[in-house]
Amino acid sequence: HHIPRLAVLGGFRGRYDLGYIMDPRHNFMNGPKYGPTPDLAWERKKCCTHIHHHAPGTKVPFMYVYKVNMGPVWVRRSFFMQSGMFHRSMSCVGDAGIGFDFEFSIRAWRAGMRTGLYYSQFTFDIAEAGSGTHGGIQSQIRNANEMHNNQELYKMYPEFHHGPGTAAAMRMTETLPQIE
Repeated sequence: HHIPRLAVLGGFRGRYDLGYIMDPRHNFMNGPKYGPTPDLAWERKKCCTHIHHHAPGTKVPFMYVYKVNMGPVWVRRSFFMQSGMFHRSMSCVGDAGIGFDFEFSIRAWRAGMRTGLYYSQFTFDIAEAGSGTHGGIQSQIRNANEMHNNQELYKMYPEFHHGPGTAAAMRMTETLPQIE
């Protein structure tokens, strides 16, 4: 279904940055996350509120969000190319690209486009909680990248990140039909 000016569509998780609680561990404003409730107990503690709206003309759970997590994500090709693609300064080659998905979502809103989230029924499996970029030296690199990149978003989008961007996403969501 066509949603005007939709540039980024996430299929797993999205969020608003409401600005009530500053999370000093990651240097970002905490806010509600939306998406499926995870099966893993350690993830369940942090997440998530279900999507309470649907795309116009469908019954597909959908809402506008300020930022979406990568994987899965769909990007309007014309906007992707015109906007300069993903921001290369979000990580060093070979490191976890923590924050590039948030930066691209914010850039879409700033350009007058929109970022949305829908329930794609995507699931993921991991070997265990301390594996991949959540374990060992990779965890330290990931955390350092996350802290740095969250700080960079305020420098890259002054006067927009996080207040006006989140407010725009919330206003647009309120125009959508609610799931009954």
